[in-house]
Amino acid sequence: MFNVEDVKRLVDCASRALKAENRYLEGCFKARGWLDSEAGPGICENVNERYHQYVIWRELIRSFPWRARTERGRYDLAFYDGAESEPIAYAEIKGWWSDSGEPELPGIMQDMKGKLGIAPVPGVMLILTRHLAEDAEENFRWLAGKLGVDRGVLVTKSFPVSPGPGDEGDWEFAVIGIPVTPAAS
Repeated sequence: MFNVEDVKRLVDCASRALKAENRYLEGCFKARGWLDSEAGPGICENVNERYHQYVIWRELIRSFPWRARTERGRYDLAFYDGAESEPIAYAEIKGWWSDSGEPELPGIMQDMKGKLGIAPVPGVMLILTRHLAEDAEENFRWLAGKLGVDRGVLVTKSFPVSPGPGDEGDWEFAVIGIPVTPAAS
C-alpha cells in the first residue's frame, strides 16, 4: 500500500512546505534588518524538529494522498487511509545540523532500527539538513554509508537558503527520505 512513490511524494511535500516557510522567514528577517544570525536568516534559524514537523504536516494535510497525523504512538507522523483506519506507515524526523554529522547518527539509527524497523507497517526516516550545494552528493553518500543503506535508496530534495555571516558559496536545505521496511516483513 505505502511504497517508494509515497516516499518521493512525502519528500516533495516536505521540501515544498519548508521552502515556502523559508521564503516567509527570510522576508521577515530582511524587513526587520536581522541579517546577522549565525545560521543565516530563514528556516535554518530554528532547528527544533517539532517546528519542522508542524510545517511539514500542514502541507501533507493539503496535498499528500494519505491522511497524516502527528505524534501517534511513538512516531512523529502516522499515515492513514482515511479517518478511521489503522496506520499504513510511520515517519520519524531528525535534524542533521552539526558540521560532521556524527552527533546525530545514534538518534537517526535508533529511529531507523529501534522504531521504524520494528513497526508493523513501512516507515520513512526524514532527515533535514543544511550544507554547501557543492557538498550535497558527498554528504548524501557519507550518510548512506554510515547508515548502512545504498545511496540509491535516499530520496532527496533541496532548495537554496541564505548563507550565514561569513559563509561563502551556495547553501541549500535538503530533505532526505529513507524508506524503512519493517524487520517483520
